[in-house]
Amino acid sequence: MTIRAGVVAVQGDVSEHAEAIRRAAASHDETAEVVEIRQSGTVPDCDLLLLPGGESTTISRLLHREGIAAEIEDHVATGKPVLATCAGLIVASTDP
Repeated sequence: MTIRAGVVAVQGDVSEHAEAIRRAAASHDETAEVVEIRQSGTVPDCDLLLLPGGESTTISRLLHREGIAAEIEDHVATGKPVLATCAGLIVASTDP
C-alpha cells in the first residue's frame, strides 16, 4: 500500500519533512508518495498531512489566501492524521 502524504509547502522545512515521512514509511515496509501542497485541490487526496515550521503569520496568511486552510480543516474533521511541528503547530491550533 502506498501512503499519500501531503507536506504543506508554503514555507518552512519542506524537504526535511518529506524525507522524514519517506523514512518512517520505509521502516514499516510501506511506501510513501509525498506531495508538496502549494495550492488548493491537493489536500483532499492525501492520507495524512504534515505542517512544517516557518513563520506562523506568513504560513497562516498563505494557507487562507490559497484556499488550503479550509481543506486542512476538512481533513482534520474526517479524522485523518496530521503532524505539525514548530510554527505548523501554532497554525494548527484552534485556541485563540
